[in-house]
Amino acid sequence: GEDATALRTQIAELQDQLARAARLGESQHYVKVDRQRSPVDYSDMESGDEDQAILGEGSFGKTYRMLHDDGSLRAVKVINVATAEKKGVSIAKLEAEASNMELLRHENIVAYYGKLYTGSKKNPKKFFWIVMELVEGDTLFSRIGSDLSAATLVGWLLQIGKALAYMHTDKRMLHRDIKLDNIMVTADGTIKLIDLGLAAVQQSSVGMTSSAKGAGTAAYASKEKFSGKLYGPEDDMWAVGCGLGELITREPLKGALWSNEPLQREFIEAARRLDQRLGEAARHLLNPDPRRRIPAAALVQLLSGPLPPALPPPSPSPAAAVTAEPPLPPAPESETMKELKARLDA
Repeated sequence: GEDATALRTQIAELQDQLARAARLGESQHYVKVDRQRSPVDYSDMESGDEDQAILGEGSFGKTYRMLHDDGSLRAVKVINVATAEKKGVSIAKLEAEASNMELLRHENIVAYYGKLYTGSKKNPKKFFWIVMELVEGDTLFSRIGSDLSAATLVGWLLQIGKALAYMHTDKRMLHRDIKLDNIMVTADGTIKLIDLGLAAVQQSSVGMTSSAKGAGTAAYASKEKFSGKLYGPEDDMWAVGCGLGELITREPLKGALWSNEPLQREFIEAARRLDQRLGEAARHLLNPDPRRRIPAAALVQLLSGPLPPALPPPSPSPAAAVTAEPPLPPAPESETMKELKARLDA
């Protein structure tokens, strides 16, 4: 009895090892470069097809789902070094940015496991690989148009705030490309900041230099970044406000928000009507003055209290279209809210 059970267990383990070896061997067929051995191989775990394994594509290369030697799945960004250098990104810069990413260890930031080069004997550094955690879920951009509750949005915003507070305060780093495409949510509601290829260590207590003006996505850029001025963590926070507005209004940005004051007001009012704290968050995130924009740690504090009731929607009657609604009475504020507002408005 026991011997038979042990034998069946050994056979099952052997079959599993053979199946895994077959998958690895199959995936080698789809690798298009003569590369040095790496601990990961292209795989979509079903066909082993390189094309099927693509997760995304950028200006320098592609990100793939890959199978690690230990049997786990990883996301691997494969950067064509020559293409990157033509666009002004040197090998030294690629390595420095990857090293910065490896410093980050937070539950709401995609984990980075390492970096390596692959290529041929003549060109051993043809490709630069960054090995990362594979996040299974959706980007928040794909949730634009969804019927999202105040509680869901507060939960997401709180996790984004925690991740950025860790980056800005603990690691003195900026993300520099916050947008809904670069924020994922898993099936259990966990938020993950991804694509930290533009992340950088703050160069001073004041901010980054104006040479970093081009970093990030134009629609989410703050006025100070767009204008080529010094900028710091406040630019990330402005971008968070842009994404919040997109989710609440269910419309993606079609241009730079910093130059569209009516849309800024629309975002803030829509957030206020949905939830008091979301309204306060939007107002402080989208403050045009970076000195008065809410920091990530204060955003976390603002969102950590009990959820107040949602404000009633506008009246659907025809008269509402031509008659201005009377102002809503202010909701009671907690002492924490009063303290935050006094400090931010000072």
